[in-house]
Amino acid sequence: MDAVSFVSGCFTNPVRRQLIGWWSLLVVTSVTWCYISPFLGLPTTVKRKLFHLAISAVYISGIYYDAFFLCIAAAVVFLAFIIVEIARLYGPPFISAILNDAIQTFLDETADGRIVFSHFSLLLGVSMPVWVDYTLRNDGSHSIISYAGVITIGIGDSFAAIVGKAVGRHRWPGQSRTLEGSFAMLASQLIACECLSYLDSSVFTPSSSSFSLIYLRLLWLVHACCVSLAEAFLNMDNILIPVISVVLLHLLYPHTAFPIDLFNVKNTIL
Repeated sequence: MDAVSFVSGCFTNPVRRQLIGWWSLLVVTSVTWCYISPFLGLPTTVKRKLFHLAISAVYISGIYYDAFFLCIAAAVVFLAFIIVEIARLYGPPFISAILNDAIQTFLDETADGRIVFSHFSLLLGVSMPVWVDYTLRNDGSHSIISYAGVITIGIGDSFAAIVGKAVGRHRWPGQSRTLEGSFAMLASQLIACECLSYLDSSVFTPSSSSFSLIYLRLLWLVHACCVSLAEAFLNMDNILIPVISVVLLHLLYPHTAFPIDLFNVKNTIL
């Protein structure tokens, strides 16, 4: 399929038209939030994590309705992020000033140096599981692995940061993260899995599975506990946590086996 056919197909395919409309609405809402949030007096963490929830809405709809289209769109957005970051650093002064003003209010203590990586790491964190799942399955389908970034970073990490900042009092030894935040991450992941199991039941609770629903929920709990602990002790969690989640889900969850062995890709290809 050439690029022209693909682009024209995006506007003739009714599902993709609806996705574009929904995603555009979320973009407009996010941009509006970017400009009004400084006047609301909210903590930086809350302002930033609401973007995580917005991107979760984008990815849940994309994974469920058209994973291939989402893969392409995510790659295009990543390229756009690179262009915008170059414009912010080296573009004309008036453009650079606008972009710097827009992003300044969302920076936290982890943002050091000239280049801002937070939006890149967020996009990679939610996109990587989708790219891996779609590419390695190679049959147009998706598994729970595609939702790994959404569940852990889009939802879990957001609630961990918001709750930890608001009511966190007990810190993990030698860490800045709190027990309250980790519990919020664990609980929000379980709730997300429960809700998504109703939306995409064939993926979360496959009827052909020999595992009972109780056992599947136990797997969700094991996964959520491991990911929440990893988030409490790791830096660059937007990148590392989805990787850990993908590996855990591949090992623990039924019906996520890829057509090729995830841990023997080199030998399989050769």
